[in-house]
Amino acid sequence: QRRTLESQIPAKGNSFDQLKRKFADEFTRTVNDTLNEIDEAQIGAAAGHISRSRLILISGFGSSGLVARDLQTKLLRLGFTALFLDDAEILRSMCATLTAEDLFIAISFSGSTKYLLDDVAVARKNGTAVIGLTSYPDSPLAAASTQTLLTTADEQQLRLGAMVSVVAQYLVVDILISYLAKQDRERTEERIISIYRKSVSGENA
Repeated sequence: QRRTLESQIPAKGNSFDQLKRKFADEFTRTVNDTLNEIDEAQIGAAAGHISRSRLILISGFGSSGLVARDLQTKLLRLGFTALFLDDAEILRSMCATLTAEDLFIAISFSGSTKYLLDDVAVARKNGTAVIGLTSYPDSPLAAASTQTLLTTADEQQLRLGAMVSVVAQYLVVDILISYLAKQDRERTEERIISIYRKSVSGENA
């Protein structure tokens, strides 16, 4: 475990330029590898699940929760009914009410977050489709999901904190949102303009 952490922490003798280059190289590799992993069929299938759903429940814990919340915000702006939860007890109760008309999007870098896996099982038992976003294709989350969207990040589960893995998750989310937006470009533009005007008028009220 100590060796795993030591490989992530720069040596004292490394210059600041070396530190910047290391991050630039890792971010570039992560973006390129994730783009190579994701294809249009996968994004199209996920978009289909979202478009058909009455309610989209989204969850993730820790850094994945930040990405999950971002996904909720962007889906709301597109006109979908989306709800982000990261309270384990409330999430469990909500999953128990899901039906085949709903969708559960579970985000976990490791794909092994116990709280999330328990809730996925509850949702699947109700006939709810589940999209899992993870970096591990052989993880329990990938196995339990109706559909899996994979990110590729060279990051250990024992780590300083989420770094390039979050970049990969945001990348997949933004590709998915852009794909959904272009399905009905005029409606998307009208909604964004409407939200902007209402928020501006609210600030000036």
